[in-house]
Amino acid sequence: MEIKDLPKNEKPREKALIFGFDTLNDIELIALFLCHGVKNNSVIDLAKKLLDVSGGLSNINKLEFSDLIKIKGIGKIKAISILGIFELTKRIYSKQGTIIKIKNPQDVLALLEDKIKNEKSEHLYLLLLDRQCNLINCKLFLKGTSFEIRFNNKEIISYAMKYNAHQFILVHNHPFGESNPSRLDIKSTLELKNIAQTFSIVLADHIIISSQGYSSFKEIFPKDFK
Repeated sequence: MEIKDLPKNEKPREKALIFGFDTLNDIELIALFLCHGVKNNSVIDLAKKLLDVSGGLSNINKLEFSDLIKIKGIGKIKAISILGIFELTKRIYSKQGTIIKIKNPQDVLALLEDKIKNEKSEHLYLLLLDRQCNLINCKLFLKGTSFEIRFNNKEIISYAMKYNAHQFILVHNHPFGESNPSRLDIKSTLELKNIAQTFSIVLADHIIISSQGYSSFKEIFPKDFK
């Protein structure tokens, strides 16, 4: 049966949108990135052939360019696209396999100091952590001026919630002068910490980095950052 003859909610793209990608079987998922079939072979037929040639889903990423172009309906361009997807998947798995723990300011410095200390304007990074202090996400969240950075509490908390973070750390730089927090740094950080608590999210620390060293709110205000 051709794809066009299937009921709308059984076509791979429509099925994914209506019921979710996890409802697609292996053949339907493969059909998504194959996009279309060829004469006398629907995209579903092509996906089945790809699985058959590879010997199953667990071996599909072992196929090489020469294997793919032997399959009728898979030309050079489609073969390159498929190999690109295999490579992307491999990189995702390799990143997930690397667990970075952030337990103290030294861990933060090892991760970000070289990136941030020589910037000419203030850069704010957001580090999202789980309960075990494993790094979930590290994002350059905002760029400010040479002398200050102002962040939106709602945007930071929304981002943390998006990743189901249990806790987070703010990191920013002082391009000129010492790493001591300014009055604005202290006021905005404590406000954010209190708001985050209402969402059961912990602001674990705010670290300021400069060419002369670093300052940690957890070290400066131990009672507020237990």
